[in-house]
Amino acid sequence: MGGKSRSRHGRNKSTPARRSPGRGGTRQVLRLPGLRDVYDAVLAGSADLADAADALDAELWLAANVCAIRATAPDDAGYHLAMLDLIDEARRDGRRQCLILLQTMAAAGPVGLTEPAHLAARRLSDRASSPGADRGVDPAELPGWLNHLGKAEVVGDCAVWTDVFGEFMQIYCEYTHPGPGRRHGLLFTIDLGFQGILKNIDVIVKPADLDQAVKDMARDTERDGGRFERIPAADAAGRLRAALVASADESLPPVLTAAPERDALYSMLPLAVRRMMTMPGGDEPATPTGVQVAEAWPAQRRRQLAEEFRAAHSDQWDDPDLALMFVARIIDTCVDVLGTAPDRIGPAVVARLFGEVLPVTLITPPVQVDQAVRVGHTWVRWLTDMKELPRAARKQVLKTSTAALTAFSKLSIDRRFNPLAPYVADLSAADTDGPTMQQIVSRRGFAVPLPGRRGGGLIELPAPANGLPAGQTHVDALDPADAHHRDVITAIGQSARGTDARRMPAYAAVVEQLWHDQPPELWQAVRRLQAAGLPRQQILDRLAQAWQHHGSDASPGQAPGSTDAGSTDSYVTALQTLGRVRPDARRRGGA
Repeated sequence: MGGKSRSRHGRNKSTPARRSPGRGGTRQVLRLPGLRDVYDAVLAGSADLADAADALDAELWLAANVCAIRATAPDDAGYHLAMLDLIDEARRDGRRQCLILLQTMAAAGPVGLTEPAHLAARRLSDRASSPGADRGVDPAELPGWLNHLGKAEVVGDCAVWTDVFGEFMQIYCEYTHPGPGRRHGLLFTIDLGFQGILKNIDVIVKPADLDQAVKDMARDTERDGGRFERIPAADAAGRLRAALVASADESLPPVLTAAPERDALYSMLPLAVRRMMTMPGGDEPATPTGVQVAEAWPAQRRRQLAEEFRAAHSDQWDDPDLALMFVARIIDTCVDVLGTAPDRIGPAVVARLFGEVLPVTLITPPVQVDQAVRVGHTWVRWLTDMKELPRAARKQVLKTSTAALTAFSKLSIDRRFNPLAPYVADLSAADTDGPTMQQIVSRRGFAVPLPGRRGGGLIELPAPANGLPAGQTHVDALDPADAHHRDVITAIGQSARGTDARRMPAYAAVVEQLWHDQPPELWQAVRRLQAAGLPRQQILDRLAQAWQHHGSDASPGQAPGSTDAGSTDSYVTALQTLGRVRPDARRRGGA
């Protein structure tokens, strides 16, 4: 087989490039002109495709030289455009090897390219056979294996191995093409610890390796535990289709520790899809594993599992309600984010839960961290005991949980990882019940938007100040827990909206009052205005206006914008009227 032909996608996709007049004397437009070198390399390398020994060799060449380009593409849409360009270039080139390339792409390439590749191959064949053609391709010159492409059928039953933790599954199927086709195998790895996605595809072609593949799966079961079984090809196809559907879901959360092996997966995926399509039931609909888990774990069953845990450890917690709340979040994260059963435990799930997902999504004030870590350790040990894992497997899970929960204790309160951390950093134990914390986060998140919602402003500092380095700092990098940073965030946000500089202190004062919930009537006014449908900026405008009009009534010596503004009677009175419907307006149906 020829070597891989890969290149970065060009960034300039809006300006079409024109190539020099080709054999037809026309100037052709490419969709992605930055990839012209890639197209040329593939067309040149297709001479090796034309010399392939059989259909399997041809499909493997296509995987390595065409399908593998997907790994460097920004997304499926970009890859599809590149392949349409390649198809057009092959048709315009017109050589025998290009016709073979088009027919191979039509029969064995990505399913979405079947029709355009087939049409291009037919046009090239028609052009070659038309009267007066300056060159042509004799059908007798085409390799006989073209008729066998994409038609490999499964041989016998398939083998399945599931690890002792129930986190990973491998499915091994053997196939052969019609005629004198070679036996070959595909080993699919499915990540049951994350939505049941397809993590990797290995192709096996050497006879010795084919004979050893199933023996290795059985040996791993005997050595490490887990389960090994033989299943009908139709059952294997159903599990593989479910993994494909899960992998294609663009709404899956980004869990880095569950990322598939892109190079191997992308290059072999079209070949694997074609194999599945020829398997019994290969075109039937399938339900992804994550959906199956969610259906099996409704809210009532989740609460029952959490209550079982609390009952088993009722005397261990300073705050049993907090322990129950944390366990409920663990269970919900397993089901809703990882797409795995919450009573399943293994090193991959533990690492993802406590080392990646929960640290950046859970509201965990510093005063709660120690108990959260204790609950996490107890949860892992409880499930490990219930599963009666072998000693080596149990040791592996506990070792992973120690490392993951150590990371959790640091990452969950680090604002660089958890954007909510600064909003709860100063909370006391009295403020850590779920509803109270949520109210605080909502109030402070309204006052100082979370990163990603602050706009695109930059601050330029000639020297380090207030914990900021010299030079440019993006507004998202500022710390809302720092009063100076809150002022800067507010100033940048209002400047972007053209607020008069003379009004800036009023906005800064309102933000400070909201952050500290002083006076409490301020947040009550915000809630009423939100209920009336006003956007954040209009609400801030009204609040700042109220402070400008009534803030001067503050007691002697009280600084403008002081968080003790609750003593300003006229200001509080003005806030109490904001967003309220007047009786006469209610009768008229207005506000």
